[in-house]
Amino acid sequence: MMMVVAIIGILAAVAIPSYLGYVERSWRSHAQQALGQQARQLHGFYYQNFSEAPVGGDDQPTDGVSRIEDGGGNLRYLITYRSLSASAFVLQATPQGAQLNDDCGVLWMDQDMNTGAEGGGRCW
Repeated sequence: MMMVVAIIGILAAVAIPSYLGYVERSWRSHAQQALGQQARQLHGFYYQNFSEAPVGGDDQPTDGVSRIEDGGGNLRYLITYRSLSASAFVLQATPQGAQLNDDCGVLWMDQDMNTGAEGGGRCW
């Protein structure tokens, strides 16, 4: 009986951190996709109006902030927009809640689709 408990303990010690890492990578992927989508919307807005502006659903300008939430309504990432000039911007995805454990930290994308992360190159 002790052998079974020991085996279950070992499996749990390996499986749980692995699963949590998978969940973090999955939500990071959602944030990366959101950054790309919003960057494309900003480019579309620019070509119509000759000025970058934050966009939300249906390509409408917004306050420059959007949220990525899990199915339970828990905030995972906060996407923010910062205009650097009429044709330059930076989008940032800042981890929130349980996603704060992700080693990559803040993800970003600029108007030229350059990407980066606080945690280094392995994050993209």
